[in-house]
Amino acid sequence: MSRAIAALAALAVLAAAPAGALAAPDGAGIMDRVRSHRPQACCIYQELTMIQSDPAGESGVRRVRWFERHEPGGGSRLLLVFVAPADVRGAAVLVTRDSSGAARGEVHLPALGRPLGLAARTEAAMPLVGSGFRLADLLGEAPGDFTYAREADAEIDRSIHYVVRATPVEGARSRAGAGPRRHFVRKGDHFLVRTDHLDLQGALARRQSFRDPRQVEPGVWQADMILMEDFGERHRALLKVERRVFSPDYAPAEIFSRQWLAGGRHLLIGGDAPFGP
Repeated sequence: MSRAIAALAALAVLAAAPAGALAAPDGAGIMDRVRSHRPQACCIYQELTMIQSDPAGESGVRRVRWFERHEPGGGSRLLLVFVAPADVRGAAVLVTRDSSGAARGEVHLPALGRPLGLAARTEAAMPLVGSGFRLADLLGEAPGDFTYAREADAEIDRSIHYVVRATPVEGARSRAGAGPRRHFVRKGDHFLVRTDHLDLQGALARRQSFRDPRQVEPGVWQADMILMEDFGERHRALLKVERRVFSPDYAPAEIFSRQWLAGGRHLLIGGDAPFGP
């Protein structure tokens, strides 16, 4: 009799629970959790190796310094500086995104002697030094640029993942990269393991895989390798994180400016601590 009473009590608790507490997360809710499980530090410095390969088997290696800074109002700034090999040393890409999600970018080439502004509203779609990566892939999504819909779960490496379809809203397609994309999110820790980029007809165009996750904070994981496969161009590019530092000392505000780059200060970047103690 006591077991029957306990069972009835449990059913009563479930019936009284708010509907939202029992409902499965929707697409927007899943992506909110993905963002909440990312590092909350204002500034990130990374030393990267980019390995590219083409259908002919040719490959190339580039060394890149990554400086990222997030502002309290929701804006962000990203500076990429190429340090090797010699033919790309000194090239830099500066992208500033405001709180609305709109981005403004420019490319600095030592031989050019002046910054090359990127066409308005197309910054995010610019290929990165001929690789399958676009600036939008590196900046991360501006939530207001997409609508999210949950799809059927999928199994990857014998583990069940959420699947979320992200569709650019009207007015954001140029900066978001035109076509929709499909995110695969690991259940439990909400680590984004893969993003499939679709063309306007819905066919798979590029695949971005996040590999070798490392726990950088309690409950927070970041990939140490990112593989981009471009199926149209048949190119592959692998970004490997050699070093990562969370500190404003390594990404000071003054470096994210045309004036700083025009002075050639980025050409001096090198060593273990370009700006840090």
